[in-house]
Amino acid sequence: MASLRLLLYGGLIFITAIAFPVDKNSTKSSIVFDYNVVPMHYDIKLIIYFKEEDRVYFKDEERVYFEQMEQDDVYEKFKIDIEKHQAKGRFIFYGEFNVTIDIFHPTTKISLNSSSLIYYLSGKLIENNTNVEHSVEIFSYYRKTQICDLSFEVEVPRGNYTLNIKFLNAINTAEDDTIFLKTTYIKKLKSKTWSDATDFQIEAQRLFPCWDKPTIRTTFNISIKHHRTFKAFSNMPIRQEEIITYFQQLHTVKTYFQWTHFDTTPAMNAHLVMVMLTPLFRSSGTNRIHMWRIPYYADHIKFAQRIANKVMMKLKFEWFKKLEIPELQLVTISDLQNDTMNFGLVTIRETNIIYDENVHSVAQKIEVARLIARGVAYQWFGNLISPPWSSYSWLNDGLTTLFGMDALDAVNALEDYENSGMLDLFIVQQYESLNSYERFFMELLSEASSPSEIDLLSSFFRVVKAPLILRMLQHLVTKKVFWRGIRRYLHMHAFNLTTSDDFWSVMQATVDESCPEHVNHKFSLEMLIIGWTYYLHYPVLRIIRSYNASIIIIENHNVFNNYPFSIYFPITFTTENNLNFMNLKSPLHDERLILIQTLERINMTEDGWIMFNIQQAGKY
Repeated sequence: MASLRLLLYGGLIFITAIAFPVDKNSTKSSIVFDYNVVPMHYDIKLIIYFKEEDRVYFKDEERVYFEQMEQDDVYEKFKIDIEKHQAKGRFIFYGEFNVTIDIFHPTTKISLNSSSLIYYLSGKLIENNTNVEHSVEIFSYYRKTQICDLSFEVEVPRGNYTLNIKFLNAINTAEDDTIFLKTTYIKKLKSKTWSDATDFQIEAQRLFPCWDKPTIRTTFNISIKHHRTFKAFSNMPIRQEEIITYFQQLHTVKTYFQWTHFDTTPAMNAHLVMVMLTPLFRSSGTNRIHMWRIPYYADHIKFAQRIANKVMMKLKFEWFKKLEIPELQLVTISDLQNDTMNFGLVTIRETNIIYDENVHSVAQKIEVARLIARGVAYQWFGNLISPPWSSYSWLNDGLTTLFGMDALDAVNALEDYENSGMLDLFIVQQYESLNSYERFFMELLSEASSPSEIDLLSSFFRVVKAPLILRMLQHLVTKKVFWRGIRRYLHMHAFNLTTSDDFWSVMQATVDESCPEHVNHKFSLEMLIIGWTYYLHYPVLRIIRSYNASIIIIENHNVFNNYPFSIYFPITFTTENNLNFMNLKSPLHDERLILIQTLERINMTEDGWIMFNIQQAGKY
């Protein structure tokens, strides 16, 4: 469902329409989609109404114009209600959209996903061929399903229409309305310094009514009215900046307000839509990447800029030559709780992106490179492959991280360090992260059905756990075959609604083709790996060696019997007498590979040492 993410930082207003598909097996969130109506294109206009105390950062002469221009007809009509909501800590938006829709069967009702704090001012349906209008007679909201029904007095025939809706949205920053995504609100600055900001948690409400079915990809044309002190940007480049003027004594007078109009997005899911207003300064960049930051850190983000450009060029020309993405905006924000990846726009905690070679260690350099690489890689995966449910998103998260790390290895991200082994170090850090935080003990296929669960699913946990499983798969099928399968998967399913079944099908076919000599003894990749996506913890393997009996016993120390799938453990090893730390010879077939479930006995006649889990390929 499309939710609002809002951030105010010294005059910075950050709005994101976020959609989390509700899991198909969830009993807590029973969303009913209107399959009879399909949206084709949104035209959206947004205006923010500020409280008096939120205007203090403007100069005195600007405040007069600010107050004059804000008092439009809607504000005047609903001024009392608006001020009541503002007094409760809510931000008020006025919105209007025209959405082109196809209606496939005659109906007297259209259903939209909506927030309880969206106030519908008016609605009408216009038939595009005849211009016949059908006014919305009743708006009926159902809190349990978060659905608003638009009812018409007479039956609307099938056809192509434009739905016009005008509304006010009260963004709740103080109360718990069972909303779906936590974000950060940073208190406005009452001076020009940047160090006075404090932050506290709010929960975000929906930005605009919409159809958020995960199968729907729609184009968005977005405009926002704002004070000229701000710079507005979104997923797409700015098409036009239009200063608002008025006539006074036969002269045209420029106001301190403007409309910013953005290019129309490609067809995309609603949860990717983002709008941002900011007084931050844009640093130098290329025609593909721009970074926004406060002036003080201009020199300290140059390393991040270089990495972003290198990774962008690497992925663009090696993997995605024909797939265009918009200009990427990388925005650094002080005290941001969670870094946010969106199509065309990435927000990053300020301290996570800064690198000063005179102050920071190489560890900070690695963290900056890793974060930037993932943000750049997300630009393709964010709108390329669409999972139908949140429980399938782990695959996108894992691939995004692996693509970023592979690119870092290829472009020598650490610059002054040759053979830095970024991917190897990354794997070690991922294991340590999962071992350190109890909250990471969660299934990758967890079905999000509450606000806290969705918040956790969108957190660092899946970014850490998912790539480890995919790297284990890469080691089992060999790197060459793995990336060949990934390329085929992306080619076959780009811009489609896909599940992990599609991924396993493509990868299985690629593996089978690569080793036809083993076709009669092939393993099901899905059966080998799927159990790991349900596994909460790290499995602990106990290895006992008996020199007298010349055997090695390997057993799973923490067996859990309540999982829907069996867990297969890929045991790799090398010995002192037959030393070999290289990758496997062929997919799933090598004398150094054993696949076990609970207990395995290995005959071992030699007396030298044995090392298990070569290259830390196994997630145990």
